[in-house]
Amino acid sequence: MLRPTTLQRAATPARRLVALPLLTTASTTRCLTTFRAPTIKTPPRLSPAMKTKAQSMWAMAEPADPAVLAAQHALAKRLKEEALANSVAPVAEIEKPPYRVFRTASGNLQVYQERKNRLNTFVTEIRKVGGDPMALKTDLIELLKLEPKRVTYKNVSGKVVVWGAHKEVICKFLESKGC
Repeated sequence: MLRPTTLQRAATPARRLVALPLLTTASTTRCLTTFRAPTIKTPPRLSPAMKTKAQSMWAMAEPADPAVLAAQHALAKRLKEEALANSVAPVAEIEKPPYRVFRTASGNLQVYQERKNRLNTFVTEIRKVGGDPMALKTDLIELLKLEPKRVTYKNVSGKVVVWGAHKEVICKFLESKGC
């Protein structure tokens, strides 16, 4: 004879049996067993040796004396002030140039070195110059000690062209200026 089954629970809270509402015979019952984690967690049992080790670790991690904490705080504050005093001048004191060289998506300066005229002449290009490119041109003439005709600004493309292989020097110069 066929009859519907009902919901049954197991004795342990970690497992419960759920009977499906299927029509079964009297001799068999089909159940789906689901497991869930117990809600009560017990602390692990430690041996006496492990208890003393754990207590000593907590004692090292937590200084109990407020005077020790105050002394450590004062020392850390003094060291931080000394480090700030010995560091590089603040950004507000550094004079920003009237020009800017935009960086690529990867954060690199757009300074490129190419070969011209059958690979025996180098040309260094600084692309995407913003602000006053003529100020950059005069700074590069002073830095590299070149003739003014060896450094040109191309208005249409917005780049400064320097004759010669000067990529590393120009990159260091622009990074020191904060471009």
